[in-house]
Amino acid sequence: KGFWAELLGVGDFYYELAVQIIEICLKTKGQNGGLIEIKEVLQRLEKTRSNKAQKINKHDIIQSIKNIGPLGNGFKLLKVGKKEYIQSVPCELSNDHTDILKLAENSKGFVTLDGVMKELRWKENRVNQTLDLLLKEGMCWIDTQSED
Repeated sequence: KGFWAELLGVGDFYYELAVQIIEICLKTKGQNGGLIEIKEVLQRLEKTRSNKAQKINKHDIIQSIKNIGPLGNGFKLLKVGKKEYIQSVPCELSNDHTDILKLAENSKGFVTLDGVMKELRWKENRVNQTLDLLLKEGMCWIDTQSED
């Protein structure tokens, strides 16, 4: 076993897989704000791993992320609606944040201030505070070209 495998108490397989997952998360962070669906990570891993490499599945990805937990903030599992994501930004998301992410997931990937206020029955201040963190962490963007 290598140094990190000894430190984390995992075998080389999960350590190497975790490194590959981290690389994918870092590479795609500009596109997804640090939230990437586990299914997409699996697809990307399957494309990059050699045919001789051991086959992997969703559970291997989940185990790899759990195993790097002792390294501190930054990578954790997050369930939004029925989908599972890897969060690669070091912030704590509240139920309010995941509620807005679920709403976006169910409405073509975007939300509006008025839409969130109506759908979740929140006051404007609550919506703005919740969106501010998502904006600050790069998990969402303001679309200045949209009519909504």
